Amino acid sequence: MVFTIRPKIKNGESLTSYLIRISTINKVDFIDTFKKFYRNEKYVGVLKKRIHLIDVMPNEVIDIKELGRAIGKEYDEINKYTFEPTIKLFSDDPNIQRKYYFFFMMLKLVENTNRKFCPICLHQEKYHKLIWKVKEINFCDLHKIKLETRCMNCNTPVSFLVGSIDKCVSCKKKIYNKKKVENLKIDENEARKYKDWYFLLGEDGNTIELNQNFNNKEQDGCLKLLYLSLARNELYQPKKSIVFTKSERNHFRSSVINGIKKRPFLPYIFKVIRHPKINLALKDFFNLNVPNSFKDSLLTSNRLSYGNCLNSACKGYGTKKDLEKINVYYKKTSKYSNVHYCNNCYQVYGIERKTNEWKNTNNMIKKVDLIRKLIEEGKTKKEIEMEMSISPVLYYRLVGYLSQTSLLSPNYQNIKEDKNLLEKFKKIISEYKTLDMNKLLALSQKLYGWSTKEFYYYFYDREIQRYLIFEAKFDINKKDIELLKKKVNESINYLKEKNIPIKKSNIYKAINSEVHKKNVIVFLIEEGIKEQKLEEIKKMEEIINDYISEKHLSKKFSVSELCDLTKKSQSTIRVYSPDFFNWIKKVVLEENEKYKQFLYNEKLKKINNIRLLYTQNGISYTKKDVANQIGISEGTISYYYRVCGKKWGDFS
Repeated sequence: MVFTIRPKIKNGESLTSYLIRISTINKVDFIDTFKKFYRNEKYVGVLKKRIHLIDVMPNEVIDIKELGRAIGKEYDEINKYTFEPTIKLFSDDPNIQRKYYFFFMMLKLVENTNRKFCPICLHQEKYHKLIWKVKEINFCDLHKIKLETRCMNCNTPVSFLVGSIDKCVSCKKKIYNKKKVENLKIDENEARKYKDWYFLLGEDGNTIELNQNFNNKEQDGCLKLLYLSLARNELYQPKKSIVFTKSERNHFRSSVINGIKKRPFLPYIFKVIRHPKINLALKDFFNLNVPNSFKDSLLTSNRLSYGNCLNSACKGYGTKKDLEKINVYYKKTSKYSNVHYCNNCYQVYGIERKTNEWKNTNNMIKKVDLIRKLIEEGKTKKEIEMEMSISPVLYYRLVGYLSQTSLLSPNYQNIKEDKNLLEKFKKIISEYKTLDMNKLLALSQKLYGWSTKEFYYYFYDREIQRYLIFEAKFDINKKDIELLKKKVNESINYLKEKNIPIKKSNIYKAINSEVHKKNVIVFLIEEGIKEQKLEEIKKMEEIINDYISEKHLSKKFSVSELCDLTKKSQSTIRVYSPDFFNWIKKVVLEENEKYKQFLYNEKLKKINNIRLLYTQNGISYTKKDVANQIGISEGTISYYYRVCGKKWGDFS
C-alpha cells in the first residue's frame, strides 16, 4: 500500500498524529490501514488497543521500512518523531532484554490511555505534539493553559484509538472549546520540565553530545549520578549522599564496578538534577566530566570480603584458615563489618566502616607485642606499667592473654587451674545479664574470690573465649527471647484466625520489640508467613478442584479462568506463587486433554451409531456416505478413529 497524498510532518508532531492525518487526507480508516504494518498478525487484536506503543517503541510494533515506503519517509526520519532516540541516549547495548527495560521504563513516563492536548494549539495547528504524551507535562508552554484529556463538550475521554485528530467519537463535535480554557500560573519547576523534555526530544535545536567517562553509556550514567549525589566530592565517600538511599547508592556503585544492576534512566536522573542542592540542567548532565580522582577512588573502594589474621605470634598469621565469622551483634564491633574470630589467637577482626580497612577491633595486638618484648627483657610489673602507660588491670589482662596463648611460660604467673570455668562464667552472665568486663571482674571476685590476675587468666581460656564470642549474647537474652517467641506465635495465630496477612511490621508492633532483638525472632515470622501462604494455596487448590469436578468434561478450561476463582490476578500468582501457578497450568492441560478426548469419543459414538443403523437395515455404505450423513469430511472421520486408537475396519 502506498499513500498518494503525503503531508509534511510538523515540528514536534508525534508519529501517531501524523499517521492519523495522512489516513484522513487519503480517506482511509486509520486503525484498519495500519493493521497491515504490524510485525506479527497474531497480535493485531492486542496492539489495536495499544496504538500509543507506536510512539514509544515503533520498531517492536510495526515494520518501519514498510511504513516508510508507504508514506515516503526514511527510517531515521520516522524514528525522530517517537521516543526511541531518547531511549538510545541511555543505552547502546543491543541486548534485547536491556532494550526492553528502557522501553518499559519509558512507558511509565508517558500517557498510555488518553491523549492530552492544548485546545488552542489543536485548533490552530491540527496535530498532536509528542511532548504532550509525557505524564509530567500538564500545561502548554505557548498558551500557559492546562492540557485536556477529555472532550471539552461532552467530557468523553480522548482515546488513542480515535482515528481523528480533533473529532469526538461520542458527541461528534470538536474535542476543543476555547470558551472553557483556563489560564494557569506556571512556576519555575513546571517550566523546567518543558526545557528538559525539549532537550531530550531534540526540539530545542541543539544536538545532544555525550561526554562519556566510560565506553558503556549505562555505567557512565551511574557514575555521573553517584558523583552528583555526593555533592561533587573529589573522592568517593558513600555516607555523604544527598539524594540516594544506601541501597540505591550501593546498586549504582556495583553497576559501575561490576556491570549493570541498576540502570541510570530518567526517573533517577530527574531525581538528582532537580534536587535543590544540585539543580543542574539536563544538558550539563550529559556534558558532565567526572574527575579521575573520584572514578579511581570509587573503583578501588570495593569492600574486602575479609582479611587474614594480623597477629604475628599466631600460627595462622597471614592466612584465613583459622578465622570464623561472628554473626552475633555486639556494640563494640558495630563500627566494623564482616567481623571474624581467630580460633588460635582469640583476636577479633573486621572491616572498619570508615576506612574500609581490615583491622583488629580492640587494637590489642600492638600492646600484646610490646608487653611481651618488655617481659622478655626482664622488666618488672611497675616498669612495664610506667613505660606503656597502662593500669594494673590492663597489665593483668595482657599477661593473662599471653599466658593462655602460650606466649609466656606457664610458671610466669603461677596460677592454679580452676575446674568448671565455663559453668562459673555462664552463671555470672545469665544471672546478672552483663558482658561488661569490669562488671564480670567485680562479680567473680565477689562470688568466687578470684584476684584480678586470676580472673584474666581464666577469662582468656579457649573455651571461655568461644563462649563469650558466640553464645553469651543468647544466654543474656534467653528469657526475653522465650517471651518474644511466645508473643510472636500468639500474634501469628491471631492473624491466621482473622485471615489477616502476616507482615513483619504488624508483628513487631504487636510485640513491641526492640530493633536489636528483631533479628532473633525474624525466622519465626518468616515461618509464619510461609505457613499462611501454604494454607492459602491449599484453600485455593480446593476451590479450583471443586470447580473442575463440577464442570468436568463439560467445557474447556483456561489458566486465567482458574486464577479468577482465587480472586487473585494471573500475574500476581505467577510472580508470588510460581509453583502454584505451574500446578494450575498442569491442571488446565490435563483437563483440556481429557475434555478433547471426551469430545472425540462422542463424535466416534455418533459415527458408529450411524454405521450401526446402516448395518441393521442391511444397507451397504462407504466412509463417504457416513461423512455426508454427519456433515464432515472423510479425513475428519479417519482422524477421530486415529486419536481414539481405533480403525475404520474394527467396527462390527
